[in-house]
Amino acid sequence: MYFRWFSLLFVLLLLPTCMEIGEESDFEGFETEFMEIENALTDSQLQQRCDIVKARAANKGITNALIIAGISNHETGMAQCYNEYTKGFACNNVGNSADCPTGTGGVLGGGGDGVCDLKKGGIGMFQLDAGTYTNTTNTYGSAILNVSGNTDAGVDFVIKKLGFQCTYTPCFDAQNPGTSGACLASYSDPADVQVALAWFNSATPGTAAYDTFMTALAACYNGCLPGWTGCGSGSTTHEQIKAMYKAAIDSLYAKFGASYWYPTSGGSCSGAGPYSGSGSGGNSGSKCISTYSFPVTAGSTYTISTCDSYSGDPYLKVNGTCTCNNDDSCGLGSKCTCKATSNGTATICASTYGSTSASWSYKVTATCSGTAICSGAGPFSGSGSGGSSGSSCLNSYNFATVAGKSYKISTCSNFSGDPYLKVSGTCTCSNDDACGAYSSECTCTATANGTATICASTYGSSSAFWNYNVTCL
Repeated sequence: MYFRWFSLLFVLLLLPTCMEIGEESDFEGFETEFMEIENALTDSQLQQRCDIVKARAANKGITNALIIAGISNHETGMAQCYNEYTKGFACNNVGNSADCPTGTGGVLGGGGDGVCDLKKGGIGMFQLDAGTYTNTTNTYGSAILNVSGNTDAGVDFVIKKLGFQCTYTPCFDAQNPGTSGACLASYSDPADVQVALAWFNSATPGTAAYDTFMTALAACYNGCLPGWTGCGSGSTTHEQIKAMYKAAIDSLYAKFGASYWYPTSGGSCSGAGPYSGSGSGGNSGSKCISTYSFPVTAGSTYTISTCDSYSGDPYLKVNGTCTCNNDDSCGLGSKCTCKATSNGTATICASTYGSTSASWSYKVTATCSGTAICSGAGPFSGSGSGGSSGSSCLNSYNFATVAGKSYKISTCSNFSGDPYLKVSGTCTCSNDDACGAYSSECTCTATANGTATICASTYGSSSAFWNYNVTCL
């Protein structure tokens, strides 16, 4: 592992009423006018983008997708294509992609790095920026020109930057949690990444971690440190920039609701850990020497135990949406069991009995009883040509699946031309010309809880318009 370093990143920042898209945070101060977040996308389009963020973030271990989607909402209103962005100056010379074909103005480019002819600035929903457009696509890959790829790169960037290159988030060193010295956490260490993911997933609205995450966004993602009052081109303070990020995230939370971002059923039910550490003087839970968070599903039961590996006299306390505490369950080792009252996050407070010392390695074992929700998705609309019967995906759309449930994916009620359908992931099928004329429809059964992807294509070199709806049967 290496010493975690901190550097200020001058990334592209969208301040919807104050800055042009892509204007850099140059610490000359932002203007201080605030307005409600407005999205250029329709609510249906915005939810489709959020659905993709939820699915792609989950693939990388983040179940708290709200904080990821909110960053994109702040940067561009979740716009990927030039014609989707209507809030200010932007560039339309990045080029076209499957998600931003001819007629959309191409992929959205930031306009804050000079005239568009320079071809410099951020790209797409998350305004990924490594200098010129060419440098950026070389750095992140050409997949960022589409919504899913831009999201994948955005999630990776947030995990790496805020998790391992920012002194305003905790130290995520799995081997030495809670260290007060130099942090040795490494993005290249899978155990450290798991600790970081658990913390990101715990940063839900109303929690202390949520507020810390906002501080980290303003300081490390935007570059305006706590206490600074002259960020950008005016006199905007760190707290005001923090409030802008929070407003963008909170607006998505308010628009789609807690049940969308944190479903009451079908949440994350799985084990976690091991969470290892050591310390002394915990005063029987009055002081948490280290804390570790894990996601819980309403109605599921969790056993938290260090019985397999400990020394000294550890003391265990669990709070949040699952609560219990224990001392000396197995010798001087600690173990307790709790039942989650709602979907959310539980936090292990690793302490010691009285003034004693201890080491611990807590493991979380889940007994799952929540029932995942089977729901439809869409409509997913688009058009294009030359899909070569599924060899090329002109657009891709994700939807959540529940193991054992069947899904019908269809554009029979609304199409033109000759669409071709291919579905992959946890539910697979393909079709051309299923329901008369040239429309497409197929049915599949999910092999696991997870994500299926619709590849919207066309037959051969033909053109088509589609409007896919997903129905849970």
